Amino acid sequence: MALIHDLCEIYAPDFTSYDAKAIKEKGRITIKEVLNLKPTIGRPTTNQRKKIEKIKKKLETKAMKKLFASLPPNLKKEMIFLWLDYEEGLTPEGRFVKQADKVINLFQGLEYWKKYGKIQHHLWIRRIKEVISDPDLLEFAKILEKKFCRKCKN
Repeated sequence: MALIHDLCEIYAPDFTSYDAKAIKEKGRITIKEVLNLKPTIGRPTTNQRKKIEKIKKKLETKAMKKLFASLPPNLKKEMIFLWLDYEEGLTPEGRFVKQADKVINLFQGLEYWKKYGKIQHHLWIRRIKEVISDPDLLEFAKILEKKFCRKCKN
């Protein structure tokens, strides 16, 4: 399921909160405009997150259809279900994999922060606590926070 979700990124870019923060609060935004955004430091609003998620879903749906178009019908149906399960959290497994993907994103962000010091790591940690409900993944996120943020002020 995780691999199928990531396959879509062959044709659809992955966005960060910094991309969402660059979106204007009011008005519409096109796919072309999103693809040309310059990431902006800070915490995006709920409205900005919704806008980028809507564009991301359109791009990933198009990518998924392109990737799976030539598969045999049964395999195509299974791949689409797994992709939808991840996207919509249809099963406990789908919800877990999506949350695990967020933890991977946190880990990558903390690595960038450690190496470059250019991300606002405390915002990433705050966000992960908002989107993760699985107790094991929350515990892992706490371990990451302790490991990376021993000397930092949150």
